[in-house]
Amino acid sequence: MMDGYYEGSPSSRVFTTPHRRDSLDVLWTSFHLPCAFIADPLHWASETRVVGVSQLRGTRPDEVLFPSQKAMLLNYDLLMLNADIEQVFRGTRAQGAFADGHAAIRQTRGSGVGPEMGDGGPPGSYDHYAGFPPWQHTHQGVRGRDVP
Repeated sequence: MMDGYYEGSPSSRVFTTPHRRDSLDVLWTSFHLPCAFIADPLHWASETRVVGVSQLRGTRPDEVLFPSQKAMLLNYDLLMLNADIEQVFRGTRAQGAFADGHAAIRQTRGSGVGPEMGDGGPPGSYDHYAGFPPWQHTHQGVRGRDVP
């Protein structure tokens, strides 16, 4: 898609928050798509997770049960501009776009943190924290809620 719409440039300014003044790394953008959108909702509960790649898949819009409470994009740069990792874990405010189409700045405390291993670890996933960045590994995936 990038080739046809963004002149083949992964560092295009469209992938950068207006709050960022420097250029982006080629493999990084200001906006994060939550990992919950790339696996079956069963993957995002410890009791139903299966090791391996069998639960990794795209999700459908009709699987999102609480669209006004499920983040689709997180402005990661703005989050880290205003807080450090410890503040994010304790609770801070983050900017996101939600599955119902609205954008908002919401509190991260009380987010629907998923299983302890976040993505589940290798094979087939990027191994990062369950609760960081917020709204990424929601308990029950797209069926869960990121904000109260």
